[in-house]
Amino acid sequence: MTVADKKTNVSTLGPINTNSYYAAKAYIKNKNIACEPVLCETAEESFDLLLKNKVQACVVCNLYPDIHKLYIPNLNVVTVAHVFIHNAYMGLYKRRNIKSIKSVAAPITSTIFLKDDDLIISIVNSNAEAASACAQGVVDAAIATSSSAEDYGLVALRKYGPFAVPYTVFKRR
Repeated sequence: MTVADKKTNVSTLGPINTNSYYAAKAYIKNKNIACEPVLCETAEESFDLLLKNKVQACVVCNLYPDIHKLYIPNLNVVTVAHVFIHNAYMGLYKRRNIKSIKSVAAPITSTIFLKDDDLIISIVNSNAEAASACAQGVVDAAIATSSSAEDYGLVALRKYGPFAVPYTVFKRR
């Protein structure tokens, strides 16, 4: 089966309720593509699906610190098809019974919000994973989207959004 015969798929960082998920949904809607995002555990996994020709496009947040490691070595295979801005909505959330915050889960792109040197920071793949870690008691708080925090019954301490975030859509050459 050729790529043209395949259903169009767009991969991105998941799970549901991450900023990348919402950005991919917005891109899909804007381009009138009939699909749901293929959700991956990491940006690398999402990009790898594109390299293996299993999806037709990959949406990556430009705040991801290693985006150049995905793109530059693969210039002969992929191209930047589109760059767009999508608003991110994140905040610091905690479990209801937590009185003081000593540990926080956050994706690497969200650690900028954590200025307190006394915090123990656990790096996770996504803000939805951060919310899950908080709900499970692995950490006291999480940098998460409001929807992922709501999914896990977390309480807002601070809100950091909306703020404009660039996303790149990669496609095969």
